[in-house]
Amino acid sequence: MSELRNAVILHAQRGGGKTTTALASIKKARIAGYRVTGILSQRVFLKENYPCYDILDLKTGETFPLVRPKDNTSSRDWDSLGNQVYNFSTSGFVRVNDILLSTSDDMTLKTIIFVDEYGRVESSHRGLYRGLLGILESKTEIGTIVILCRDDFVEEVSDLVKKYVDQIFVIKAGDPESLWNIIQNCYTK
Repeated sequence: MSELRNAVILHAQRGGGKTTTALASIKKARIAGYRVTGILSQRVFLKENYPCYDILDLKTGETFPLVRPKDNTSSRDWDSLGNQVYNFSTSGFVRVNDILLSTSDDMTLKTIIFVDEYGRVESSHRGLYRGLLGILESKTEIGTIVILCRDDFVEEVSDLVKKYVDQIFVIKAGDPESLWNIIQNCYTK
């Protein structure tokens, strides 16, 4: 069983401020001396009408594409996974899972892992599910994991993590100070 102590589920609808809220807390956590790792899915706009999503590796600062509109992806690396509008990078998901699985290599109790975001693809045990489950099942000491999801996945994420953590906190996105307070409280008890 994992030595994961706390899970924070940060939720909102699409465009509801999950990533923005997480970024503000990440900045505060780094200033306070916490080790921050994991991934964030950042919305980017290219020339299309639909937003695209790139992954930010929180350890290295590198970004890479993960989600693009169907009409802009023609190589074999892209798969719709049943989505009508978007294609997902298969190599991007491999990289995401590698990043998440490698986080357990040098974890401490003063580490915060961010996983953005658990959604429909992960609900079917694809996408970043393997990496998230690897973190949860890790034998390494890990302090807190912050999982971002849409409102309709809060219960599913809670059910997934409850057997691996001591405490679960659920917070609506949009108030970075409240998220930061919850994270800090995870380390003062």
